[in-house]
Amino acid sequence: MFVILGLSDSKPEITKSNDFLNCPNCNNQRFWNLIHERTHFSLFFLPVFPIKEKYYKACPVCNYGQELSKTDYYYLLNKSK
Repeated sequence: MFVILGLSDSKPEITKSNDFLNCPNCNNQRFWNLIHERTHFSLFFLPVFPIKEKYYKACPVCNYGQELSKTDYYYLLNKSK
C-alpha cells in the first residue's frame, strides 16, 4: 500500500480595497487588490488542513505587491466593506 502526501496551493481570494493608492512600480493610482493565499497539506490530492497563509495588497495594473500581516489584512478588508 502506498500513500500520496504533498502540499497544494488553493486559489487566492482577491478582494478590492477602498484605499486609492499610488503604485511605486507603475505610478498608476488605483484601488488595490487584497489577496489571501493558503497552502494546504494534501492526502491523495485532497486538501486536508491549511499549513501556511500569506496576505498581500497588490496593484491591479502591474501586479506589484506588498506582503501584509494578518491584522493589517483584516483591518483593510473590514475597512473596504
